[in-house]
Amino acid sequence: MTRTTRMTALAVAATVAGGLLVTTAAVPAGADIVLGSSIAEVTIGQRPAEVRELKGKPRKVTKRRDSDLGENLKVWQYGKNGRRLDITFYRREVVEVRTQSRKQRVYPYDIGAGSTKAEIQAKLRADLQCFDRSKSVEECWTAFTDPGERSSWFRLRDGVVYMTAVMVGLY
Repeated sequence: MTRTTRMTALAVAATVAGGLLVTTAAVPAGADIVLGSSIAEVTIGQRPAEVRELKGKPRKVTKRRDSDLGENLKVWQYGKNGRRLDITFYRREVVEVRTQSRKQRVYPYDIGAGSTKAEIQAKLRADLQCFDRSKSVEECWTAFTDPGERSSWFRLRDGVVYMTAVMVGLY
């Protein structure tokens, strides 16, 4: 199966992301961010070998402990500063992809890092669930995820998105 075919098949598998319908016809191969599915062509559920083939060797590999799971997660980092891409693996599958890049945009809504909360609310036309993490940092989700369900979230500082992620619920 080619990468383009695999991406199209995975886009079909992720048809509903937080109440938003994403159809195969609407998602071209190589789309920057597909809600609930992929960022920079790295897709939820991919294995490390597939990611390495797609992105090459990571700049940095770290582990972080997930206290709710009681297990370590492996994080591969690509790029630096505002162009960073973090890929989190659990049991050798991608479970989260995060980006801070202003170049990576949610297809077809043209939102991501640099967008305001009002813009993501207006363009998604979904009830985003938002909560404050601190005085200046807020998170907005397309859906809170149950185990196995996919979601997308936006982390905002002072009302402006600085990080976008896609993930699958683990617990």
